[in-house]
Amino acid sequence: MRNLPLSRTNHQSPAPNHRRRLRRPAFTLIELLVVIGIIVILIGILLPVVASVRKTAFATATRQEISRIAGACQAYYGDYHSYPGPVSENDIDGVAPATALGTPEPIMSNGTALPYATPTPITSSENLVLGLEGGLFLTFTPPSQYASAFGYQVSGVGPGPQSLNPLLNSQKQTTAYLTVQPAELAPQDASGNYLAHGPADSAIPEFVDHIPGDIIAGPATDATNVNVGGTNSNFQFGPILYFRARKGATGIVVTALSTTTPQQYNFAQAAPYGFTAVSTTDYAVPTPPAGDTAYLDSTTVYFANSSIYGQPRGKDSFILISAGTDRVFGTKDDIFFSN
Repeated sequence: MRNLPLSRTNHQSPAPNHRRRLRRPAFTLIELLVVIGIIVILIGILLPVVASVRKTAFATATRQEISRIAGACQAYYGDYHSYPGPVSENDIDGVAPATALGTPEPIMSNGTALPYATPTPITSSENLVLGLEGGLFLTFTPPSQYASAFGYQVSGVGPGPQSLNPLLNSQKQTTAYLTVQPAELAPQDASGNYLAHGPADSAIPEFVDHIPGDIIAGPATDATNVNVGGTNSNFQFGPILYFRARKGATGIVVTALSTTTPQQYNFAQAAPYGFTAVSTTDYAVPTPPAGDTAYLDSTTVYFANSSIYGQPRGKDSFILISAGTDRVFGTKDDIFFSN
């Protein structure tokens, strides 16, 4: 029988179980490096933006808090025709309090007198908390009908300010003028006592802002520079400074513990927070941090009214100040409130 040749078609047909292998595309090393480079560039662009947004959010929250405090001060003024703070300007300016009959002195904390002057003065910022939130009460020594001293509630500010009429049984309790979040006051220790910002700060708390970081005291590049709060890691935020004006005073600011020539404001009330003066004139401003180009270059715009020459900010009322995101008082990002 004659053998027939195989057909061309049959000869080229693959086996039924054979699969044609296809080559899969892949990134080259150069392509991978380009992608990684693009991602690194995008991250480098994004991180500063995120940091800027966070700073803006902190500053906005602080402005809102300061606005709430200012509103509480105005409400207090509506009730008492003065701005908050039970301790007189003479006392917190470092002058010994009056000793007239019926005048309570000093402020006692756990049986120890809190001094009005150095080394741990009661500041105007602490006075603000006592005025809006309470915390001071009067102590009486029978059979006297007059208070013998102020007492301070060290384990927390009170439920509201108490009228400090020194006559026995003449005190009235009012509600607090401001609802405070726990993070808006100086932190407390395990026993509930408020922590001092530093060795020159008293045990009375201050309002603190929403911007993280210790307040830098002194020139930023100075080897002796210290952070307010020092080694106390519990402090995450800086104090909001409060300056209550001396109504009717003709000057702007004084830089020492003195009332011989009363001015509207006194630098010394903020000394425990690293707030030092660069000048002793009426236009004194905080000491600038070394090399800080954002420092206020005009000595007439910090406590002074920038629109009315020779007039203070918040004349006859008050000023509230946060150090801003750079944590240094005296730079352009400081957050102010004044009438």
